[in-house]
Amino acid sequence: MDAGYTIMRAQPEHLSLLPDIERQAATVFDTWDIPPTVLADTTPLPAFAAAQHAGLLWVVLSPHQQPVGFALLEHEGSGLHLEEIDIHPLHGRRGIGRVLTETICAWARGHGFREMTLTTYRKIPWNTP
Repeated sequence: MDAGYTIMRAQPEHLSLLPDIERQAATVFDTWDIPPTVLADTTPLPAFAAAQHAGLLWVVLSPHQQPVGFALLEHEGSGLHLEEIDIHPLHGRRGIGRVLTETICAWARGHGFREMTLTTYRKIPWNTP
């Protein structure tokens, strides 16, 4: 990840900026056979607020301290589910998503969670690893 980016738990002032990141991040899928809802739908602000309040929403801040990515976790049984992870395309291909994933996994381990799940599209090359 490039210098100057930081990862932290989301704050209330970040929430209104996340749907645009989600929409912009979805544009990288527009040439793949993905359901149209993936490209059009965004997470409702109350869901972001609930996750932020529960400490299950993380943001990536640019060197200018603006949110450029996020990870939204949900409790699933005794584990966690990575419901959404998005990086704005203008900040992509810098390892930010990898470091964000490593950060939330380390946090989960440190808080006693033994598993984290996610769902993804197998046909998309960068999802395979």
